[in-house]
Amino acid sequence: MKRFIAIALVAVLVGMYAATLVFAAIGNMTLFKAFLACDVIIPVMIWIIRIFIKIGRPDNSEFDARVKDNQETRD
Repeated sequence: MKRFIAIALVAVLVGMYAATLVFAAIGNMTLFKAFLACDVIIPVMIWIIRIFIKIGRPDNSEFDARVKDNQETRD
């Protein structure tokens, strides 16, 4: 599921870059500026959201160590 979402987001970003190029080529400066702003803002927002998700996750290193010790005692 994660791979599908990542591929879909890459396709959206590539489409936005292509649209920015097309609007620059045809001279529609209003849409060019809008898509240029989105080309910067959307990847930055995705990066910020990923950082907040990473910060918000609890640290499971202590739990992982207990599970590993428990598995070693079984063997």
